[in-house]
Amino acid sequence: MENKNLNLNDFVLFLLKTNEDIQGRINILPEDREGLSNLKIQKLIYFIEASFLVRFNRKLFSQNFEAWEYGPVIPSLYHILKKFERKPIFYEEFKKNGNYKNITTSLNKEELSFLEETFIRFNKFSSFELVTLSHIYGPWKEVAKNEEITKEAMKNFFHNINN
Repeated sequence: MENKNLNLNDFVLFLLKTNEDIQGRINILPEDREGLSNLKIQKLIYFIEASFLVRFNRKLFSQNFEAWEYGPVIPSLYHILKKFERKPIFYEEFKKNGNYKNITTSLNKEELSFLEETFIRFNKFSSFELVTLSHIYGPWKEVAKNEEITKEAMKNFFHNINN
């Protein structure tokens, strides 16, 4: 599987921006918009990565997930986001943490459209509904706690349930 070499932090910024853009498109005032928690970001990235693997036969980024208590987690991302605790994370707030690259130049129109559609499909669930989905469906339950969930296991599982 080819790696597009996306930076995970750049991808988080993309998700936060997509979240705010979608809320803006449906006329939610800026002060009423909802951010994304660390937990929800982790689960969204898991389901987006799995879907992308199946659809395009390549991974978005190189980091693997581990099977943590609340589902699949990328440990390095968890440590970056843990300073936000359980609070919602917003685009502008996260952007202050570093110099990020716009990933839209690294992906084609079809891939970007797919990412947005997949984000919309899974973002409608609460953080804990996504945790439940990750526990019921997928390789999380097939590995020991804190063990790695490989991209190949994700792709195989999600390919099988989509066919």
